[in-house]
Amino acid sequence: MTPLSVVIAGLPRKVSTRFVDRFRWEQNNARVVAYPALDTWAYTSEYADKLYDRLANHLRTRHCTNWHEQWQTTLVLLYVKKADGSEQHLFERFRIESIMLPFDLDGLREVKATQVNHVVRELVTKSERLLARGRALIRAVQEEINNRQNKTCLLLPRNNFGHDFNPVISAVQTAEAKSHTVNQFRQQLRNVAEGIPKRDGYFEGNRGMVFRVPPKAGPRHGFAPAWDSGNHADTCVIRGRVRFGAPYDPNFHYDCTLPSYASRQFESCHGNRVTLRGRNHANISPNDNVR
Repeated sequence: MTPLSVVIAGLPRKVSTRFVDRFRWEQNNARVVAYPALDTWAYTSEYADKLYDRLANHLRTRHCTNWHEQWQTTLVLLYVKKADGSEQHLFERFRIESIMLPFDLDGLREVKATQVNHVVRELVTKSERLLARGRALIRAVQEEINNRQNKTCLLLPRNNFGHDFNPVISAVQTAEAKSHTVNQFRQQLRNVAEGIPKRDGYFEGNRGMVFRVPPKAGPRHGFAPAWDSGNHADTCVIRGRVRFGAPYDPNFHYDCTLPSYASRQFESCHGNRVTLRGRNHANISPNDNVR
């Protein structure tokens, strides 16, 4: 079984450490990699950034700097629902690279010292159910990205598909939040894929480019940046290797033919501008890295 890395968000300080200690004891095949306590009730962008930085630091120490090597890890974010919209800060940071599963526990905000042990036990019980569902969703994602590369919408580069990628995110979030079965999740992904524009049977992104995956037996010369790859951000590295909780080949890319009318200037994975002068072809990775 591929190791599972777990990020935990939103627990108050009086509960956080005790819960993680018990969680680690009972979930010995899952590795908690980041769990800063939340000292305010609402999530903030600063908290989401701290959480992501701690995840990146863990992955940096555990995984290679060789961009050819595929990571062997899956990724889940367990988060406390706040019902005030502040979870959006977490979504902006984690929704592309992880499966995000919500704790829904009444009274966590007002928990008293005498209630901590009871709350921890309840959280551990809920986490076991959530992780079982998370693993099932990740297996479905893994099957899609391993076996249906030209047909699945899960690996499409978000920036190059714009609004057409939003239903992909919505399908995953619906499965995360509403306890959909794996078969329902698969069917929803098929429905979303059917609704994305295509040409000659392949997905068609912005600028009229067709996104075609080369055969597995052929050359794969995509580029998932390593930790020491110049000016790339942590998101470039992580999103170049993990998609919706499942690892994928860092050499994976789409072969994209550029129509004569299409601009040759691209915004790559961390916002840098790339100009493909004299080119009628681009290699674009799921993290939007352009070569």
